[in-house]
Amino acid sequence: MKQLADVLLLVEIPGTPQNQHRSAGPKTKMTIGQTTVTLKLEGEKFVNTRQQQTSTFRGAPTFSRLLTLTLAAMIALSLGASMALAQVPLLSAPLSPEQKSPGSTTFTLTVYGTGFASDAVVNWNGTPLTTTFKTSSELTASVPTADLTTAETAQVTVTNGTGVASNVDYFQVAKNGYTVAFSNLNYATDVGPQDVTTAEFTTSGHLDLAVATSNNTVSILLGNGTGTFPSHVQYAVPGSPVAIIHGDFNGDGKQDLATADEFTSQVSILLGNGDGTFQGHKEYTVGAKPVALATGDLNGDGKLDIVVCNQNGNTVSVLLGNGDGTFETQKTYATGNAPAGVAIGDFNGDGKLDLAVVNSNDNTVSILLGNGDGTFQTQVAYATTSPAATFSISRSAPRTSRSPSFWASATAPSRTTRNTLSAGAHSSSPQPTWPQTGTCPSSRPTTTTIQFPPWAAPAPAPLIRKLCSRLPAGLRAWR
Repeated sequence: MKQLADVLLLVEIPGTPQNQHRSAGPKTKMTIGQTTVTLKLEGEKFVNTRQQQTSTFRGAPTFSRLLTLTLAAMIALSLGASMALAQVPLLSAPLSPEQKSPGSTTFTLTVYGTGFASDAVVNWNGTPLTTTFKTSSELTASVPTADLTTAETAQVTVTNGTGVASNVDYFQVAKNGYTVAFSNLNYATDVGPQDVTTAEFTTSGHLDLAVATSNNTVSILLGNGTGTFPSHVQYAVPGSPVAIIHGDFNGDGKQDLATADEFTSQVSILLGNGDGTFQGHKEYTVGAKPVALATGDLNGDGKLDIVVCNQNGNTVSVLLGNGDGTFETQKTYATGNAPAGVAIGDFNGDGKLDLAVVNSNDNTVSILLGNGDGTFQTQVAYATTSPAATFSISRSAPRTSRSPSFWASATAPSRTTRNTLSAGAHSSSPQPTWPQTGTCPSSRPTTTTIQFPPWAAPAPAPLIRKLCSRLPAGLRAWR
């Protein structure tokens, strides 16, 4: 985002006779961003040695008065080029503590996340708190009694200097701990609501709703602070959006929206005006069938970026933000099969944001470690299901025995069970080969006992069912 700084330099020096000159006067320096302007004072001649411009001043007639030089300089600085923006922080862990009762005394709040600078400030409902920097992932702040007088849910954010605010975490001021009470209040949206995000889209201090609908629109419902919402207003987007997120994508302090449009394989950006209305949509191409979104400062440049799950493309798209509401061309990274959700966080503690992607067809989650510059390493997949248990059944008695027994064992990931199973009488029919091994079925049989008629051969299938029935359903727990 390009900004201009208008600077008025006011310099006072001791008064000098009108006709007196000094061969080497004092120097005054002022630093703006990364640009230092030096004023060299030489009698009547005052030279800006940075811009090589000279101003002449006619001094006061007496020694006792201060000679005041007012130098008005309009210095056009592109801060985007000469001054790096602070990284946008990311809150990624619960607050500590998470709640207080109304009327509580001043306490210390600990905030965890990623990308905290030494000048980071914790904000309580938009008001800065006295903040202590611990590490780039931990801050503490003093919450005064005045902010705890009444029951409410406070919005906690972090800003680095004057940069873009972090995502919101919530702190509950509630009597007798957490309170849970719900009632069914329905509010109309456009046809086919798919996803919802909440943020303050006005300056009212109340949370609002933005709903992605399959009718190629976003429905905006402005809140009045009592948990109720007036009629919705529609904003058109293409491609039947199925996911929506909010963020300050152009750094103006107003919340914007991004939607994932699965039929057009695009992301739509709607810049907010700060009064609950939004500008027209602008699209960016991503992978096949985008279904999920996340936002964070992936390269630490102080501008929010967007990550997109492309379900049919088996990829994630990374759109690096330019800070003015526009984004660079996507860069894609391979994931597992059918990615369906994405989360951003610093998973290895190196201060760089990483990605976690769930793959719905693989039963895995892919971790893509970030390099800190908006690029990511090759995915590493981790299973979300337990390995199947295996069984082994071996005959312990000779084939001619009329009461054969079978030593049976089944092994799950963390436990092994062993049983002796009685199979009953044998017959002259062909006997199966022992031992029998394999994988237990994924579901428990309805019965855990078996009986054999006297003429039946001890077939392995019922033994397997009996053994595996002693394992838990899905092998997820043990009795």
